[in-house]
Amino acid sequence: MWNKKITYRKARPVLFYLMNEDEVLFLKHGFDKPLKEACVKEFYVLPFARREEEGTEAEKAVLDEPAFHVQASSEVRIRLDEENGIAELEFEDGDAKDCIREWKGVPRCDIQGNGMKLDFPDGDVLEETAYQFYWRTLLPCVAEKNAAADYPVGDGYVVSTLQREVYAGTYPDVDHEFQIKGRIAAGDRFDQGLVKRMLNLQLKLMREDPEGLYRDPCALQPGGVREYHVRRSSMDGETNAVMFLVTGNIEVIESAWLYVAASGDFEWLKENREGLENALSLVIDCMDRYGRLWSDVYYEDQIIKDGRECMSAAMAARAMRLMAQLEELCGEEEKKKDYLELEKKLAGAMTASLPFGFWDTDKKRFADWVDRGSVCHDHIHLLANELPVLFDYATEEQSENVRKLLEEEWEEFQRFPTFLSARIADYTDSELGLPYDLCAAGRYWCWDFAYWLKQGRRDISEWEFP
Repeated sequence: MWNKKITYRKARPVLFYLMNEDEVLFLKHGFDKPLKEACVKEFYVLPFARREEEGTEAEKAVLDEPAFHVQASSEVRIRLDEENGIAELEFEDGDAKDCIREWKGVPRCDIQGNGMKLDFPDGDVLEETAYQFYWRTLLPCVAEKNAAADYPVGDGYVVSTLQREVYAGTYPDVDHEFQIKGRIAAGDRFDQGLVKRMLNLQLKLMREDPEGLYRDPCALQPGGVREYHVRRSSMDGETNAVMFLVTGNIEVIESAWLYVAASGDFEWLKENREGLENALSLVIDCMDRYGRLWSDVYYEDQIIKDGRECMSAAMAARAMRLMAQLEELCGEEEKKKDYLELEKKLAGAMTASLPFGFWDTDKKRFADWVDRGSVCHDHIHLLANELPVLFDYATEEQSENVRKLLEEEWEEFQRFPTFLSARIADYTDSELGLPYDLCAAGRYWCWDFAYWLKQGRRDISEWEFP
């Protein structure tokens, strides 16, 4: 036998490894609960800030400590001492010392050893960012066999932030969608399997909605409590709105579409097609006879949108299009036609002029939302204007006017917090809710990037309008 001792000066050692249960891969890690001992052939040891020092600055301080990947032919006995920053590895004699790889900070690969090379200007910067995000956020957020191992519902359970004392739940209605995009981008077998379990969790929670409405809940808490209906009030108490009434029901369609496209798992699609149709049944229930979607809040839990909003109508129309494509894969031609008709109806109502739709013929832009008192609210909302164009619902005239608007407001839309709306200072206390979180931030810049990419700009990170 031979031994290797890892000693961290400022960090605690955190173990990551995959478990194979009936050909299904699950992640085990010691980020939440200390793993003091394990015996596995392949694993990673990473430096993380000590528990009493956790936080952004503390994590930055350990980035110069080494990370390790071990791929041995026999099981390695691992003993971890978090308090003293020590990991002791005991190898069998048959294992050569070159079974250990070492990097600074985090591994330059995913949990299954797959690496990437971004061969374009500043690609190395994005590479480093992606690896840091993957190892220090995406993987520690996996709770299903870790913090959630003993929860009433554990499979597919991911947390949305590493501040578990604040947000210990999993949030299907608002956060699963963006986590799924990140894991689909990772592309490895483990992350694809986790996406499948996350989708199955959402379908289960919708199926078990006590009202039979197939609502995707805002949250599933550790003790099993499901938050199907959440309302928040404005700062002055004058208005209130439902949080994410249809968001998860819409986003689960794109998530399923991405999973099937990445995995080719058509059997899963056929088995769960009815569940996806049920998800959209709630969206259809929220449409009026004209095709207007009364969704309340879609992304922004800081803004009290008590009515119909342009962004959610665009997302819903696109979800109908994606569902039509999934129906086609299942050979359901009539249902495909039905969803394409729903897409057309939603898009037509959305792009119509105010007060019926959202297009402001005087200001030459799409309004943000119209409340249940028929009052229009508009502070030059980014996605209300980009999405109808990005998804090919806007007319040529509308698209050109939106492009001019976004050029004029470029500086406002490229910084926080005006990435949300260019006139963010104009929101009133009846429109603003209490400060909550920034779950919309990544989504906004993601769609903004997609919009400009469609416009033919591939240099937008460095682009300045004259």
